[in-house]
Amino acid sequence: MGYSVADIGCWCFNGVDALRSQVETMIQPVILEKLAELPESLQTEVLHYIEFLIEKQAKNSNQEKPTKRGGLGIWKGKIWMSDDFDEPLEDLKDYM
Repeated sequence: MGYSVADIGCWCFNGVDALRSQVETMIQPVILEKLAELPESLQTEVLHYIEFLIEKQAKNSNQEKPTKRGGLGIWKGKIWMSDDFDEPLEDLKDYM
């Protein structure tokens, strides 16, 4: 039985998601364990840093991303070209 590229890509993608989920569930206990080893003054610094990261993430996600406009016809009616565009310039007639 043959497999299509789409099947293989789907399996790989699902595998990455499963691995990411597994790593996320493994990292939290390690963080808590390391945090417990620190003195209270450093735990407070860790707390402040976590709060800073949360604010930074919220700020970045709340910023409106400019809408990207593009495509054919975006400059229609905004740019014009003179009818005598291809005519020689008056200043250069002496050199022609």
